[in-house]
Amino acid sequence: MSTTTMPASVIKNATTIWDINVHWPLSSQCGTWDPKGRGVDVWECIQARMSIPPFLPLCADPNCRLLNTVHFGM
Repeated sequence: MSTTTMPASVIKNATTIWDINVHWPLSSQCGTWDPKGRGVDVWECIQARMSIPPFLPLCADPNCRLLNTVHFGM
């Protein structure tokens, strides 16, 4: 029997949607949790942008589009 170890992940890299002055290139993506739909919304930039107020999270920017929602059902 063999065991494998999952690689370590860095949470910071997964949450840069809330950071100010982050450059988002064309087609970059992020995911946000949708508590009502119990899923993750995947967003993609349709235009390169910087995360500056008032559009800090990637998904709040009008230059982004919703790609997909992954649901976790019960």
